Amino acid sequence: MNEKVNLDINMFHFLYQKYKDFVLPLGIIAASFVLFFFVVIPQVQNYIQLQQQVAQETQKLNAIKSNYDILSGLDDNTLSTQLNTVSLALPFSKDFASVLNAISAVSAKTGVLLGDFDFRVGDLSKSGQGIKSYPSLVIDLKLNTDIKGAVKFIDELYKTVPVSETTDIKLSSGGSSEINISFYYKTLVGKSSIDQSNPITLLSQGDKDMISSLSSWNNMSGEGSFPLLNLNAISSQSAVTSSGSGTTPF
Repeated sequence: MNEKVNLDINMFHFLYQKYKDFVLPLGIIAASFVLFFFVVIPQVQNYIQLQQQVAQETQKLNAIKSNYDILSGLDDNTLSTQLNTVSLALPFSKDFASVLNAISAVSAKTGVLLGDFDFRVGDLSKSGQGIKSYPSLVIDLKLNTDIKGAVKFIDELYKTVPVSETTDIKLSSGGSSEINISFYYKTLVGKSSIDQSNPITLLSQGDKDMISSLSSWNNMSGEGSFPLLNLNAISSQSAVTSSGSGTTPF
Protein backbone atom coordinates (compact mmCIF):
# COMPACT_ATOMS: atom_id res chain seq x y z
CA MET A 1 0.00 0.00 0.00
CA ASN A 2 2.79 2.39 0.92
CA GLU A 3 4.68 1.48 -2.21
CA LYS A 4 1.68 2.44 -4.35
CA VAL A 5 1.34 5.77 -2.58
CA ASN A 6 5.00 6.48 -3.01
CA LEU A 7 4.71 5.54 -6.66
CA ASP A 8 1.87 8.03 -7.19
CA ILE A 9 3.80 10.77 -5.42
CA ASN A 10 6.88 10.06 -7.43
CA MET A 11 4.85 10.05 -10.65
CA PHE A 12 3.25 13.38 -9.76
CA HIS A 13 6.63 14.83 -8.85
CA PHE A 14 8.09 13.58 -12.11
CA LEU A 15 5.27 15.08 -14.17
CA TYR A 16 5.50 18.37 -12.29
CA GLN A 17 9.23 18.60 -12.84
CA LYS A 18 8.80 17.81 -16.52
CA TYR A 19 5.88 20.19 -17.23
CA LYS A 20 6.27 22.83 -14.51
CA ASP A 21 7.12 25.46 -17.12
CA PHE A 22 3.61 25.02 -18.60
CA VAL A 23 1.62 25.07 -15.34
CA LEU A 24 1.62 28.84 -14.88
CA PRO A 25 0.68 29.69 -18.51
CA LEU A 26 -2.09 27.08 -18.50
CA GLY A 27 -3.41 28.48 -15.21
CA ILE A 28 -3.39 31.99 -16.62
CA ILE A 29 -5.21 30.81 -19.75
CA ALA A 30 -7.82 28.96 -17.69
CA ALA A 31 -8.33 32.00 -15.44
CA SER A 32 -8.66 34.20 -18.52
CA PHE A 33 -11.40 31.98 -19.94
CA VAL A 34 -13.25 32.07 -16.61
CA LEU A 35 -12.99 35.85 -16.42
CA PHE A 36 -14.06 36.23 -20.07
CA PHE A 37 -17.18 34.10 -19.81
CA PHE A 38 -18.28 35.05 -16.30
CA VAL A 39 -17.14 38.69 -16.06
CA VAL A 40 -16.40 40.29 -19.43
CA ILE A 41 -19.38 38.95 -21.41
CA PRO A 42 -21.98 39.85 -18.68
CA GLN A 43 -20.47 43.34 -18.43
CA VAL A 44 -20.72 43.81 -22.19
CA GLN A 45 -24.35 42.65 -22.13
CA ASN A 46 -25.13 45.05 -19.27
CA TYR A 47 -23.47 47.87 -21.16
CA ILE A 48 -25.57 47.18 -24.26
CA GLN A 49 -28.74 47.09 -22.17
CA LEU A 50 -27.81 50.34 -20.45
CA GLN A 51 -27.17 52.00 -23.81
CA GLN A 52 -30.60 50.86 -25.01
CA GLN A 53 -32.23 52.20 -21.82
CA VAL A 54 -30.38 55.50 -22.24
CA ALA A 55 -31.63 55.75 -25.84
CA GLN A 56 -35.21 55.03 -24.73
CA GLU A 57 -35.09 57.54 -21.89
CA THR A 58 -33.57 60.14 -24.20
CA GLN A 59 -36.39 59.56 -26.67
CA LYS A 60 -38.99 59.95 -23.90
CA LEU A 61 -37.29 63.11 -22.65
CA ASN A 62 -37.30 64.61 -26.15
CA ALA A 63 -40.99 63.73 -26.52
CA ILE A 64 -41.81 65.37 -23.16
CA LYS A 65 -39.87 68.49 -24.16
CA SER A 66 -41.74 68.59 -27.47
CA ASN A 67 -45.07 68.20 -25.65
CA TYR A 68 -44.10 70.97 -23.25
CA ASP A 69 -43.27 73.30 -26.14
CA ILE A 70 -46.63 72.53 -27.76
CA LEU A 71 -48.59 73.08 -24.53
CA SER A 72 -46.71 76.29 -23.82
CA GLY A 73 -47.88 77.68 -27.13
CA LEU A 74 -51.56 76.94 -26.51
CA ASP A 75 -54.04 79.43 -25.11
CA ASP A 76 -55.54 78.31 -21.78
CA ASN A 77 -58.82 80.15 -22.34
CA THR A 78 -59.30 78.54 -25.75
CA LEU A 79 -58.59 75.08 -24.33
CA SER A 80 -61.02 75.64 -21.45
CA THR A 81 -63.73 76.76 -23.86
CA GLN A 82 -63.17 73.77 -26.14
CA LEU A 83 -63.17 71.33 -23.20
CA ASN A 84 -66.36 72.87 -21.82
CA THR A 85 -68.03 72.56 -25.22
CA VAL A 86 -67.17 68.90 -25.79
CA SER A 87 -67.91 67.96 -22.16
CA LEU A 88 -71.40 69.42 -22.49
CA ALA A 89 -71.92 67.49 -25.72
CA LEU A 90 -70.44 64.24 -24.35
CA PRO A 91 -70.54 64.27 -20.52
CA PHE A 92 -67.96 62.43 -18.48
CA SER A 93 -70.60 60.46 -16.56
CA LYS A 94 -74.33 59.71 -16.39
CA ASP A 95 -75.53 63.29 -16.15
CA PHE A 96 -79.24 63.04 -15.34
CA ALA A 97 -79.64 66.79 -14.89
CA SER A 98 -78.25 67.56 -18.35
CA VAL A 99 -80.52 64.97 -19.92
CA LEU A 100 -83.62 66.38 -18.24
CA ASN A 101 -82.52 69.89 -19.09
CA ALA A 102 -82.06 68.96 -22.75
CA ILE A 103 -85.50 67.34 -22.94
CA SER A 104 -87.10 70.33 -21.21
CA ALA A 105 -85.30 72.72 -23.57
CA VAL A 106 -86.53 70.88 -26.65
CA SER A 107 -90.05 70.67 -25.23
CA ALA A 108 -90.10 74.43 -24.62
CA LYS A 109 -88.72 75.21 -28.06
CA THR A 110 -91.02 72.89 -30.04
CA GLY A 111 -94.13 73.26 -27.87
CA VAL A 112 -94.43 69.47 -27.52
CA LEU A 113 -95.93 68.40 -24.19
CA LEU A 114 -94.20 65.63 -22.29
CA GLY A 115 -95.79 62.58 -20.73
CA ASP A 116 -94.34 59.64 -18.83
CA PHE A 117 -90.62 58.93 -18.96
CA ASP A 118 -88.59 55.99 -17.81
CA PHE A 119 -84.81 55.94 -17.30
CA ARG A 120 -83.06 52.67 -18.05
CA VAL A 121 -79.68 53.33 -16.46
CA GLY A 122 -78.56 49.75 -15.82
CA ASP A 123 -76.02 49.03 -13.10
CA LEU A 124 -75.00 52.42 -11.67
CA SER A 125 -71.52 51.06 -10.89
CA LYS A 126 -70.85 50.10 -14.49
CA SER A 127 -71.03 51.73 -17.89
CA GLY A 128 -73.57 50.49 -20.38
CA GLN A 129 -72.62 49.95 -23.99
CA GLY A 130 -73.76 52.25 -26.76
CA ILE A 131 -72.83 52.61 -30.39
CA LYS A 132 -69.11 52.74 -31.14
CA SER A 133 -68.47 51.38 -27.63
CA TYR A 134 -69.74 54.60 -26.01
CA PRO A 135 -71.81 53.97 -22.88
CA SER A 136 -75.27 55.45 -22.88
CA LEU A 137 -78.13 56.50 -20.65
CA VAL A 138 -81.40 55.30 -22.18
CA ILE A 139 -84.74 57.01 -21.61
CA ASP A 140 -88.21 56.02 -22.84
CA LEU A 141 -90.22 59.19 -23.30
CA LYS A 142 -93.90 59.70 -24.07
CA LEU A 143 -94.84 62.74 -26.13
CA ASN A 144 -98.36 64.16 -26.13
CA THR A 145 -98.25 64.83 -29.85
CA ASP A 146 -98.74 63.12 -33.18
CA ILE A 147 -95.99 61.78 -35.44
CA LYS A 148 -95.41 65.19 -37.01
CA GLY A 149 -94.78 66.76 -33.61
CA ALA A 150 -92.59 63.81 -32.61
CA VAL A 151 -90.41 64.26 -35.71
CA LYS A 152 -90.10 67.96 -34.92
CA PHE A 153 -89.11 67.11 -31.35
CA ILE A 154 -86.53 64.56 -32.50
CA ASP A 155 -85.08 66.94 -35.09
CA GLU A 156 -84.60 69.63 -32.43
CA LEU A 157 -83.21 67.08 -29.96
CA TYR A 158 -80.56 66.17 -32.56
CA LYS A 159 -79.27 69.75 -32.35
CA THR A 160 -79.26 69.78 -28.54
CA VAL A 161 -76.59 68.61 -26.14
CA PRO A 162 -75.81 66.14 -24.63
CA VAL A 163 -75.35 64.04 -27.77
CA SER A 164 -78.26 61.65 -28.21
CA GLU A 165 -79.74 59.20 -30.67
CA THR A 166 -83.41 58.34 -31.12
CA THR A 167 -83.52 54.61 -31.73
CA ASP A 168 -87.25 53.87 -31.76
CA ILE A 169 -90.55 55.66 -32.39
CA LYS A 170 -93.99 54.25 -31.57
CA LEU A 171 -97.37 55.75 -32.28
CA SER A 172 -99.94 55.33 -29.54
CA SER A 173 -103.66 55.78 -29.52
CA GLY A 174 -105.03 59.18 -28.61
CA GLY A 175 -102.53 61.15 -30.69
CA SER A 176 -99.46 60.46 -28.55
CA SER A 177 -96.04 59.07 -29.41
CA GLU A 178 -93.36 57.13 -27.58
CA ILE A 179 -89.66 57.48 -28.40
CA ASN A 180 -86.57 55.69 -27.17
CA ILE A 181 -83.54 57.97 -26.72
CA SER A 182 -79.92 57.09 -25.93
CA PHE A 183 -77.85 59.88 -24.35
CA TYR A 184 -74.16 59.13 -24.70
CA TYR A 185 -71.28 59.91 -22.37
CA LYS A 186 -67.60 59.03 -22.11
CA THR A 187 -65.46 58.76 -18.99
CA LEU A 188 -62.52 61.15 -18.98
CA VAL A 189 -59.13 59.42 -19.02
CA GLY A 190 -57.46 59.68 -15.61
CA LYS A 191 -54.23 61.61 -15.25
CA SER A 192 -52.43 58.57 -13.82
CA SER A 193 -53.15 56.56 -16.99
CA ILE A 194 -51.65 59.16 -19.34
CA ASP A 195 -48.16 58.47 -20.65
CA GLN A 196 -46.51 61.89 -20.76
CA SER A 197 -43.98 60.66 -23.31
CA ASN A 198 -46.67 60.03 -25.93
CA PRO A 199 -46.67 62.78 -28.56
CA ILE A 200 -49.52 65.28 -28.22
CA THR A 201 -51.79 65.43 -31.23
CA LEU A 202 -53.16 68.88 -31.90
CA LEU A 203 -56.75 69.36 -33.00
CA SER A 204 -57.15 69.21 -36.75
CA GLN A 205 -59.16 71.81 -38.62
CA GLY A 206 -61.97 69.27 -38.86
CA ASP A 207 -61.96 68.85 -35.08
CA LYS A 208 -62.07 72.63 -34.59
CA ASP A 209 -64.96 72.92 -37.06
CA MET A 210 -66.84 70.20 -35.18
CA ILE A 211 -66.36 72.01 -31.85
CA SER A 212 -67.45 75.26 -33.45
CA SER A 213 -70.57 73.51 -34.74
CA LEU A 214 -71.28 72.05 -31.28
CA SER A 215 -71.04 75.49 -29.72
CA SER A 216 -74.00 76.58 -31.84
CA TRP A 217 -76.22 73.76 -30.60
CA ASN A 218 -79.06 74.30 -28.14
CA ASN A 219 -78.52 74.34 -24.39
CA MET A 220 -74.78 75.07 -24.59
CA SER A 221 -74.58 77.35 -21.56
CA GLY A 222 -74.55 74.41 -19.16
CA GLU A 223 -76.24 76.64 -16.60
CA GLY A 224 -79.83 75.63 -17.17
CA SER A 225 -80.81 78.43 -19.55
CA PHE A 226 -84.02 76.45 -19.96
CA PRO A 227 -85.98 75.42 -16.88
CA LEU A 228 -85.45 71.87 -15.72
CA LEU A 229 -88.18 69.37 -16.39
CA ASN A 230 -91.04 70.03 -13.98
CA LEU A 231 -91.95 66.63 -12.62
CA ASN A 232 -95.18 67.96 -11.10
CA ALA A 233 -96.38 69.08 -14.52
CA ILE A 234 -96.05 65.65 -16.09
CA SER A 235 -99.41 64.14 -16.89
CA SER A 236 -98.83 60.94 -14.94
CA GLN A 237 -96.30 59.65 -12.44
CA SER A 238 -92.90 58.96 -13.98
CA ALA A 239 -90.73 56.01 -13.13
CA VAL A 240 -86.99 55.92 -12.78
CA THR A 241 -85.64 52.38 -12.51
CA SER A 242 -82.23 50.77 -12.18
CA SER A 243 -81.87 47.15 -13.18
CA GLY A 244 -80.99 44.95 -10.23
CA SER A 245 -81.40 47.76 -7.68
CA GLY A 246 -84.99 48.99 -7.77
CA THR A 247 -83.91 52.34 -6.30
CA THR A 248 -83.99 55.81 -7.73
CA PRO A 249 -80.69 57.60 -8.44
CA PHE A 250 -82.24 60.97 -7.53
